[in-house]
Amino acid sequence: MYKPLAWSKSKLAFVETKFDIFEQKHYTNDRKEFSDYEIYVPHDFNANDISFLKIVKTDKPREDPVRKDDFTNSLQVVGFSQ
Repeated sequence: MYKPLAWSKSKLAFVETKFDIFEQKHYTNDRKEFSDYEIYVPHDFNANDISFLKIVKTDKPREDPVRKDDFTNSLQVVGFSQ
């Protein structure tokens, strides 16, 4: 997994920041699946400012944010599920 670090002017060091990683699955014409990822880092900075973000690789495996078994029997449509 990867995580971003943002430069802190007050601490003069890179610090951890909030982020989210999105996986997008694609299929080729011969039906092979592959994924690409986008990382979103909410970050505020003023006009004429420069910000530095560093992306580092971690040893921690990527967590699946939603497990399919979490939704089993949780969605019911009124009138059809009764």
